[in-house]
Amino acid sequence: MFKDFEVYTSQVTIAEINGTSDTNLRGRLLRLIKSIRVLEVPEEAQELAKKYIDEDIIPEDYLDDALHIAIAILYQIDILVSWNFKHLVNPVTRRGINAINMLKGYKQVDIVSPEELGGDKYE
Repeated sequence: MFKDFEVYTSQVTIAEINGTSDTNLRGRLLRLIKSIRVLEVPEEAQELAKKYIDEDIIPEDYLDDALHIAIAILYQIDILVSWNFKHLVNPVTRRGINAINMLKGYKQVDIVSPEELGGDKYE
């Protein structure tokens, strides 16, 4: 699975999955990511996520979305894959995130949908 990519997830994603009320879906998602390396949430991620929120790039009520991005940035992940088109996978968010990253001396990140990386080829 995912042989073309080095794949990571984070403690934030694990918490989101564990909060899923559908036990069948929760089990399938946990099995899907069981062999994927789980990234810790560095203290600096909270600060960077807050910056994305303070600059109105990510809405205030969506700290986890901002944390997903901040974690990817701090671990120098090249591509963040998401199905969240409202807050993450869109050109306005990408430009805003990368502008802040540039100002703070971080590298750019590409935020894409799974389809952009081959879609169901990896299911």
